[in-house]
Amino acid sequence: MARPLSEEKREAILVAAAELVASLGTGAPTAKIAAAAGVAEGTLFTYFATKDDLLNELLVDIETQLAQALLASYAATKSPRERVQRVWECLVEWGKANPVQRKAMRQLKVSDRISAQTTQRCNALFGGIRGVIERSLAGHADLRSSEGALCAFCHDGAADRSLLRVDGWRGGQESREGERDTRDAAE
Repeated sequence: MARPLSEEKREAILVAAAELVASLGTGAPTAKIAAAAGVAEGTLFTYFATKDDLLNELLVDIETQLAQALLASYAATKSPRERVQRVWECLVEWGKANPVQRKAMRQLKVSDRISAQTTQRCNALFGGIRGVIERSLAGHADLRSSEGALCAFCHDGAADRSLLRVDGWRGGQESREGERDTRDAAE
């Protein structure tokens, strides 16, 4: 009889993968991920059949954490403007509090190793938040043509660019990246 899988080992693998994907990109070797998690490389493949499975599950895990933080960030009794502002603030707060996950998420979102199914799963996590933003902006913007463009803009780009600027103000290594990314986006 096979031993049951340990949730602690699975979590250690995901944490190690986030750290290494954030620093090395999706090309981070599974041997390094396993070593950082304190498990054998074969054990990693007991939990995730392929590296792509690991990367896809890592993105879902990070996006689930972000979605939970965003959903908990606003109260239904606030005004529409306050709800949108609170979602924005939560995006920035989450990114500041979780720099490794934010950097790993940036790498994963542009990777061709992420399946369409995973992208759909991640988008579905933000359906409730998208609904809050759309209801809050009803009558203020034509959302029919945007297909959730504001939510995508906040989630995928603008909050991340803001965080790169915050990192730059701290004098971190990303300051040059943030400035370059911001200039590239403006051109």
